[in-house]
Amino acid sequence: MRPQRGIDPPRPNASQRERHILERAVHTIAEQAAKADDLVDEATTAGGASHPVTVRAKMLRLELLKVKADLDREFELLRASAVRETDH
Repeated sequence: MRPQRGIDPPRPNASQRERHILERAVHTIAEQAAKADDLVDEATTAGGASHPVTVRAKMLRLELLKVKADLDREFELLRASAVRETDH
């Protein structure tokens, strides 16, 4: 069955697109933080908790978690903004 001519599916507005992009970014950063956590475990096993590679892996994990927290906060602000828009 072919779509009818002249009828486009509804397009998400800018805030919906922003929320979707942020949601994907949060998910991707969370996956990378989990991989960094695995790297910390492997580095600790291989060289100990204070080995330079382990320390760098821990720093990487910490930075990823900070970015995720920032994105989570921004996502919540966008979500709250969208709720206010629908209420008005």
